[in-house]
Amino acid sequence: TILEIGAAEIAIKNITDEQIEKLEALYIEAHFPKEEIEYSRFMEIDSKFHMELINITQNRRLIKVYKRLNAHMQIVRFQFVRNRKGPLPWTQEDHLKILEALKQRDLEKLKTAIRNHINRARDAFLKK
Repeated sequence: TILEIGAAEIAIKNITDEQIEKLEALYIEAHFPKEEIEYSRFMEIDSKFHMELINITQNRRLIKVYKRLNAHMQIVRFQFVRNRKGPLPWTQEDHLKILEALKQRDLEKLKTAIRNHINRARDAFLKK
């Protein structure tokens, strides 16, 4: 949460329309019909979406730390969804809220969307 909110504060000042379009393309690419989803493919795109947000900061230290942490997050995601079919149902909704906040250059809305997304993932993981 700290890394992604920090990245949001930097990204909102620097993001270009082209970068938003790239995030939007990743969002669309990940938006599979439920019967056609391959979770490993979704995870790859999801990871790119989050990494793109971090890359927008152009902060080498933040990018390096996030990449290291992301490797561990991917392991947790795979373990968590081993028996699941597809992403958590609200993932795409959350990503859309992140995109909307970026398009509006609304930092508070962006921070709320990111925080909610991360908290929902945490809660789903910790729920038995």
